[in-house]
Amino acid sequence: MPSTDNNNEDIQPDYQCGQCGCEVDSEFDLSYNYYYQEECCDECDERGRRYQEEEEREEDQEGDESDGLINSYGYRPRANFMNSDGHTSMYASMDDSTLRPQLYLGYELEVEYEGHRQHEMLDGARMLMRKYETPTPIYLKHDGSLNDGFEIVSMPGTLDYFRQHFDWSGIKELSKMGFKSWNNSHCGLHIHMSRNAFTSDRHMFLFIKFIFANRDGLVQFAGRESSYAKFGIENFLNAYWDYDRQQQVRHRKLMDFVKGYESNSDRYMAVNLQNANTIELRFFRPSLKPSTVVSALEFCDASFRYANEISLPDVLRNNALGWNSFRSWVDHIDKYPALRERLNERCGFLSSDE
Repeated sequence: MPSTDNNNEDIQPDYQCGQCGCEVDSEFDLSYNYYYQEECCDECDERGRRYQEEEEREEDQEGDESDGLINSYGYRPRANFMNSDGHTSMYASMDDSTLRPQLYLGYELEVEYEGHRQHEMLDGARMLMRKYETPTPIYLKHDGSLNDGFEIVSMPGTLDYFRQHFDWSGIKELSKMGFKSWNNSHCGLHIHMSRNAFTSDRHMFLFIKFIFANRDGLVQFAGRESSYAKFGIENFLNAYWDYDRQQQVRHRKLMDFVKGYESNSDRYMAVNLQNANTIELRFFRPSLKPSTVVSALEFCDASFRYANEISLPDVLRNNALGWNSFRSWVDHIDKYPALRERLNERCGFLSSDE
């Protein structure tokens, strides 16, 4: 960079290397070096180029090493079921009360690294996987919606497994390493629920109706509304507007979806039924705070059990599918502490007459 003497305009400027400080004859003897981000002499410029090449080579090697760490988007390992007693098995356990498979939940939590070096993002992935012994309760995947992050996918587990045995410390630690989730628009939290745990078509029908009937409450609870998780039962049923008759026409019936006679062409709904073995809830805002993820898992378990307990007369006469009816049920059974706290925090406390 040139230096001048303000007291004598006849003195020619000196040109110095921004890295080592040595003087050169003219500005043409300096080159801008992207590694140092300064004008440098030939020697420093060469050294900076060498350092940059070495760093890029290391990052490429880190990327090669990630093949076994962060899997492709289509990666699907065999399920390892995680049970309430902390043990795992290759097969789902039965629920003694219903004589059907237990409800297993699985989350997909997207996280984004907000630094600038790939190897630091991979350090976060490596730290996370080192928290667990084989068989690991999670695996990592690439996702096209993420610029520089990964998706954390859990194996299917019961709610009690996630509350009592799952190690959340690694996910919590990611926030200290420059990762974001809640405040990143690219990220989402999706939870899968095992289809075969639903006791009947009526059970699944009421569950789906409950979700789509409570958009306002769920948006407030979940913390977001997204085009990747659209509410609206009419959209879900592929309804259309008949301009000749000036009315909306439902092209399909919900029970046909429940029975598997029909399928929805759009997976970006609040409830996604396109997976063969699971029902996916997609509307949760993601978080690296474990209690927030646990509250979402508790919501899935609670709404599943609530929909199985209510009857059609309850729905018709007592507004059982209403948001406050569900909240009152959650408060009275005293089984979902994280959910109850989150509901009170996000939606306010219920009054005594609600």
